[in-house]
Amino acid sequence: MLLAALTSLLQIALPTRAGDPLARHTTVAAQVAPFLVLMMAFVVDASSLDLVARYGGADLPLFYRISAVWGGRAGPLLLWAALLGLVTWFMAGRSNPIPLEVRLLHGMTLIVLCISWILAPFAAATGAAGTLNPLLQTDLMVIHPPLVFSYYSLCLAVACVALAGLIEGRDARVVHETQLHWARAGFLVGAVGIGLGGLWAYTVLDWGGYWAWDPVETASILPWFALLMILHARARTGEGRSSAMTASPALGLIAGALAIHATLVTRANGVWASVHSFVGNEDAK
Repeated sequence: MLLAALTSLLQIALPTRAGDPLARHTTVAAQVAPFLVLMMAFVVDASSLDLVARYGGADLPLFYRISAVWGGRAGPLLLWAALLGLVTWFMAGRSNPIPLEVRLLHGMTLIVLCISWILAPFAAATGAAGTLNPLLQTDLMVIHPPLVFSYYSLCLAVACVALAGLIEGRDARVVHETQLHWARAGFLVGAVGIGLGGLWAYTVLDWGGYWAWDPVETASILPWFALLMILHARARTGEGRSSAMTASPALGLIAGALAIHATLVTRANGVWASVHSFVGNEDAK
C-alpha cells in the first residue's frame, strides 16, 4: 500500500515523467495490487488476517469468498482504489506529460488509499471470528459492488475533467466533449449496477418490488441523474444546446460530489437507517 501511495504521489508531482509507459504501468499495478492481495487472502482463507477471520470462511464457495472482500470497511475502499487506478490509467492513455485531470484523479486515488491504510486491511487477527452476512451470500453481490464502484470511479473521472477545465480556463464546450466519453460509460455501468441492486433487493430482501427509495438506493441514483443531464446537453439543438453545454462543468462536479456522498451514506450506520448497513462496529465483533 505504501508503494501504491508513493507512485500515486509521484504521478501528481512529476507530470512530465509520469507519462512514461513504465511509470504509468508501474503506478496502476501498485494501485491494484493491495486489492488483489486482499482478495487472494480471502480465496485461500488466510484467517491470520483480521478481515478474513471476521468475514471469510473455508466453507464459503469461491465466488462468495471473493464477495467477502467487500464485507468489511476496508475491502470496498481497496476495490475502489483499484478501479480508480484503472480508470486513471485509461484516461492517461499515451499522454506525456499527463493532463491535469489525470493528476487530479490520481489525487482521488491517493486519498482513498490513505483512508484504506488507516482502516488497516491487513491487520493481524485479534481472535474475533465470523463469516459473510447471509444476505450477501448471493451471486448478485459478487458483481453488484464492483459495478457500482466502477460507476462511482467514472463519475469522479467526469468531475476531474470538469475541475481541470475550470482551473485551466478551458472552453465549456471543450470540457463537455471531453466529459462525454466518461459520462456515457458511467451512465451505462451505473444503470446496470443499480439495476442489479434492485434485482437483489427484490429477490433477497422480499420487498415486493425493485425500489423502495432506501437511503443508499437514493444516494446511488443521484450521480446517475447528473450524468444523464450531461448526456442530455448533447441532445439539445440550437441555442439551448450551447447553454446546456455551458452547464456541463458544473454538472460534472455535481456528479463527482454525489458519488462521494453515496459512498458516505453507505457507511453512515446509525445516521441513516438502511438495509445496506451491513457493516456495524467491527471492534464490537
